[in-house]
Amino acid sequence: MTEKQRYPLAQAEAVAKELVVLLAPACEREPVVAGSVRRRSPTAGDVELVAIPKPSADAFYLDELDRVVYGLLTDGRLTSRGAYGPKNKFLVHVASGIPVDIFTASVENFGRDLMIRTGPKDWNKKVMRRFLELGGHGHAYGPWAVSWDYGAWEAAPDEATMFGLLRWPYVQPGART
Repeated sequence: MTEKQRYPLAQAEAVAKELVVLLAPACEREPVVAGSVRRRSPTAGDVELVAIPKPSADAFYLDELDRVVYGLLTDGRLTSRGAYGPKNKFLVHVASGIPVDIFTASVENFGRDLMIRTGPKDWNKKVMRRFLELGGHGHAYGPWAVSWDYGAWEAAPDEATMFGLLRWPYVQPGART
């Protein structure tokens, strides 16, 4: 298996900042950079963004984010690299060659989606194991962050809520292992 190409953090950050500026008008609030860029890793394999799209008045588009991304695809700044739908958009920033993953979130579970998309993978496994220890089941998708064995379901609109549900103190993204 070949090693996935990595890009210097500064280069990935520049692409992330460019895209945040371009996508922000199409979102309920400014998109947030996740993944290895948010963790401040020395290199990044891609740029990951978590966004809450505004609804679109144009039935041709899934939402306003879709409209803006379509424009960036049309003008050649981005190209598709596979899955493209209402939840996940896997793209490439053409000028740099850096893969870009845009994940759409809801207001109710923005914190869950940001935590999961910030990762890394081993951290996400710890999160899901912790929910099991507490008598629940963590969810990476869907309307709830956690469902408890006693029948309750809870959302996580921000990371502080996620850490509260986990009964953990806040951990900075770069310290999540």
